[in-house]
Amino acid sequence: MILFPIIAFSQKAEKEFSKAELAKREKAQRQSQAFAYQGYQAEKAHKLLDSEMDYRKAISKNKENAVAQYNMGDVLYSQEAYNEATHYYQEASVNKEASKEDKHKAFHNLGNLAMQNKKYEEAVQFYKEALRNNPTDEQTRYNLAIAKEKLKKQQQENKNNQNNQNNQQNKDNKDNKDNQNKDNKDNKDNQNKDNKDNKDNKDNQNKDNKDNKDNKDNQNKDNKDNKNNKNQGSPERDKQENNNQDNRESNTPEEGERKELSAEQMNRILNAINNEEKKTQEKLNANKVKGKAKKSNTKDW
Repeated sequence: MILFPIIAFSQKAEKEFSKAELAKREKAQRQSQAFAYQGYQAEKAHKLLDSEMDYRKAISKNKENAVAQYNMGDVLYSQEAYNEATHYYQEASVNKEASKEDKHKAFHNLGNLAMQNKKYEEAVQFYKEALRNNPTDEQTRYNLAIAKEKLKKQQQENKNNQNNQNNQQNKDNKDNKDNQNKDNKDNKDNQNKDNKDNKDNKDNQNKDNKDNKDNKDNQNKDNKDNKNNKNQGSPERDKQENNNQDNRESNTPEEGERKELSAEQMNRILNAINNEEKKTQEKLNANKVKGKAKKSNTKDW
């Protein structure tokens, strides 16, 4: 906590404002300082909520009250409201009205908050700023050394983690590549196997076609042999077959003629037959008449 100095106005500030404005500003500053003091008393009595309310009132009356800002950060830090405490410490560290000691303490506490959140790089910068405002603070110097050591260790860990991550990524990439190569090899082997199966199937089909052709050739040969055997029968059977063939050949034209005769042809044939019979009969009759007229020269003894 910081004690409260008496408020003083520079001559330049007095010239910039009218008397009414100066009176109003002066009144607000006095009220801000009064609330800040009440907050300080409540903080000492460990009444943190009351202290917080008083500091908020003090800041609302005068936003340039660096003491109230810094003490507000302390109260919030005690209540583990670290994010809000950081905000008020930062306000105090850049406040134009803040003294070097106020800024030193604000930067020192910002360094502590950064260390708590393991933001070691930020902590180093905050401790350095604190030492710029008060180079004699050994506690700040000690904290700076610790922050540097932790930052170095953190950077090494991050580097190792990055290397591990890169190694793991490389390993994963290699595994993926190996798996891809294996899959490609398996696919190629399967394709070769399929091609071989297709070739075997084609060979088997060709073999089946050749067997079918051989079977057909054998069948044709058997049919030819059977025909030759049939043609090479016994002589008598051959003679009989030849006679039958001759008879069939001799009968065939007549049968063919009968099959091909028309009604008119049949009539002509019948008339011809009748005429032949008639002529024959007339001839017989003529011979019969001649026989009757002839006298026998035989003597009756």
